[in-house]
Amino acid sequence: RLDRPTQSLHYTFEVPGISRADITELRLHRGGKDENGPVIELLGRELEGAAALRNEELDDLMGGGLYIVVHTTGAPQAYARGQIRRR
Repeated sequence: RLDRPTQSLHYTFEVPGISRADITELRLHRGGKDENGPVIELLGRELEGAAALRNEELDDLMGGGLYIVVHTTGAPQAYARGQIRRR
């Protein structure tokens, strides 16, 4: 959920097939569906919270240019990725 006046992105994640105990870190990235981009916010391990967005990040959000990477334990570089979309 986006709080426009404060430019805060409030999130709640469900990661099917991954135990909450196996999640080591969540990261918010800038980039489109088929591109990798820089980390813009480290979200820690919590599946619920909020992240403040700068103006250019808000523009990216509105244009489908932000995604989440969920890092997990296990194999090196184990992770899940999901594009953030407007509903």
